[in-house]
Amino acid sequence: MSHLISFLIKFSIFIKNIHNSIQFPPEFQCYPHIESELSCQIRNLQLPRDEEFLCNEIENVVNITQLTVLESKIPVLNLSICNFLPSLKRFDAQGLRIHKIQENTFEKCTELEVVDLTDNKINVLPKNLFQNNLALMSIKLDSNRLKKLDDEIFINLPELQFLSIADNNLTEFSPFLLKRNQKLSFIYIFLNNLSDLDLEKLHEVNPNLRSINMNLNEISCSRISEMIVFAEENWIALSRHSFGTRTRFYEVKEYERFFCLDDVTWAANHYRKQIEENYLNKYLIVY
Repeated sequence: MSHLISFLIKFSIFIKNIHNSIQFPPEFQCYPHIESELSCQIRNLQLPRDEEFLCNEIENVVNITQLTVLESKIPVLNLSICNFLPSLKRFDAQGLRIHKIQENTFEKCTELEVVDLTDNKINVLPKNLFQNNLALMSIKLDSNRLKKLDDEIFINLPELQFLSIADNNLTEFSPFLLKRNQKLSFIYIFLNNLSDLDLEKLHEVNPNLRSINMNLNEISCSRISEMIVFAEENWIALSRHSFGTRTRFYEVKEYERFFCLDDVTWAANHYRKQIEENYLNKYLIVY
């Protein structure tokens, strides 16, 4: 029996390797969306391998305003998509193993309204990534590897209403990131490594804020209690929903169905982070 199991495992690995080695051509489908606009899907797209396909098959199809990329490999997202589809209003690229985005990726998609880059491996967002996307209303960056956001990444997005950066590795989230986004109403930053959040200042710079989810971070329970009071007084919904968990090396408490740290644990954790940051800064300066 053990020999049979071993054979089946090896055979399945063999079949998987064969499947991965086959170069499947891209599949392209479109259907009407609104009036003359088209919503399209691409499968098996590999960039830069299939740039010629984009040029030959897609460039001549007019009025593509929505594009969903499925079951594809795009390690580096560049300007190819917007070069050939400048009329895009919605771009969905979930689970494509994207680990890098070039700065001018969305430069020519000036009508872009929705971007969904959920479940990739992105660790840095270029400072000017959304510089030309004045119509952008919704950004989803959940389940990536972001640790820090540039202070000006969202500065040129006056229409932004929805922002979700859940399940990343953010250690800070400054309210001044969103100082130019007066229409922003929904913020989801749960399942990160935030030790605090200035909800009061965030509401001050974003008076239209209606809902925020900062659960499953590293915020102290006493601070959570203050946020709950402030949110109730200002009609802000504090969402507790999350789609995952994160293993912490310290004990996590629960307060009003929010996961948080007791004050002693929070202080120790905060102090540890400061020591690590100072060490890294010193190391970078010396070396």
